[in-house]
Amino acid sequence: MMVTDKKQIDNLTGIRAVASFWVVLFHFSYFNLIDNASLLRIVQIGGVGVDIFFVLSGFILSYTYTESHRKIRHDADDSKAFWSLFFIKRLARLYPMHVATLLAYVPMLIVADQMAYTINPAYAYDAYHTTLNLTMLHAWGVSEMPSWNAPSWSISAEWFAYLLLFPICLRLFDRYSIIWVVLTALITWLFNLWAVQNGIGMTYEGALLRITPLFLFGYIMFRLNTIMRVPPEWATPLTLVGIIALLTMPFIGRIYSVLPLVVMVLLFGLYTGSPIVNAVFGNGVMVFLGKISYAVYLVHMPLQSVTKFLVKRFPLLLDYPIGLTVVHMSVVVIIGTVGYAVIERPGRRIITIFYRNKTN
Repeated sequence: MMVTDKKQIDNLTGIRAVASFWVVLFHFSYFNLIDNASLLRIVQIGGVGVDIFFVLSGFILSYTYTESHRKIRHDADDSKAFWSLFFIKRLARLYPMHVATLLAYVPMLIVADQMAYTINPAYAYDAYHTTLNLTMLHAWGVSEMPSWNAPSWSISAEWFAYLLLFPICLRLFDRYSIIWVVLTALITWLFNLWAVQNGIGMTYEGALLRITPLFLFGYIMFRLNTIMRVPPEWATPLTLVGIIALLTMPFIGRIYSVLPLVVMVLLFGLYTGSPIVNAVFGNGVMVFLGKISYAVYLVHMPLQSVTKFLVKRFPLLLDYPIGLTVVHMSVVVIIGTVGYAVIERPGRRIITIFYRNKTN
């Protein structure tokens, strides 16, 4: 049984670019180059970009695989083949760039040591954390500190969603009323809010608690989409409401409590599409940036480490905030594009072909 991917949805690819670059800018705000207080507050909630990814992941996977799974779930052999190929394809999606950016730190650490410079002194690079990173388990509550390429904690959380949450959605929730998954998502989201209020870190410590409700809300989006259709004339208003709600979150903190709903409204607007929405999010540039967004997300922190070193050696760079930002972001896009073309796509293809040759 072969899993067949459905047609790419351009607007949802475009929002991946927005989410990824929001995270990149959030981390780049470390350099304090933004004078406008309101803009800075918006940039500094860029971690919400990861939450958008998590909801989007639940929706896209459900959109892509649910119909195929329903056809074969009562056949043991076909079901085994389905899940085997699914896990391999997900591994092929995550692993090449994850390992490549982890390995990129090795020469950086060696050179930095020779120059008496410490890269990210609060990060762990020991054998234990290396093993966790290589197995993508580092955000499963087994470490409280960042290690190697720190943003990859979300990749570890995604791997958890692939191995556990998505099979639960297709093998359990898909058999029953949507009410049960809604209740589960709401309960886990309440635990998420409790953890945030009690100071539990939502990256390494609480990553699984963070992704679980958001991924489930993405699955709920898919279920809702099968029983009702958003009228096309609602696409632009829904998209605008979602964007405005996200941008006002730094000023109206309570919006965070309904973040999953906000993201769902935004994604429903994008998924439905309209001439305006399609022109903004589904144009060629946005789709391209969306395609390279995973590579961009993973390369941006190693490159920021290089920028931090340069700024320390040449403090005058901080006197040119716009130039420094433009150059840094341009390099991130260029290296992200190279990573996508040279590592991510070929790596995904090689792993998938190797698996298919081995099973045929």
